[in-house]
Amino acid sequence: MAEDQLRQIFSQSLNPDASSRNAAESQLKSLRTAPGHALSVLRLISTATDSPSDMPVRQAASVHFKNL
Repeated sequence: MAEDQLRQIFSQSLNPDASSRNAAESQLKSLRTAPGHALSVLRLISTATDSPSDMPVRQAASVHFKNL
């Protein structure tokens, strides 16, 4: 999966709107078994910029990776 798409899914998983958040969480659950998913998540964590808006996405990706 492309890094931009994965970043968007993690961003949506932090959305206060329950339907968006649930859809993103479902996508993440289905991606867990996809080949190369763990590496894509690590790449997202390591290449994300240090901008304040990227920090929540990096944290969500880190927790997701920990739970794989």
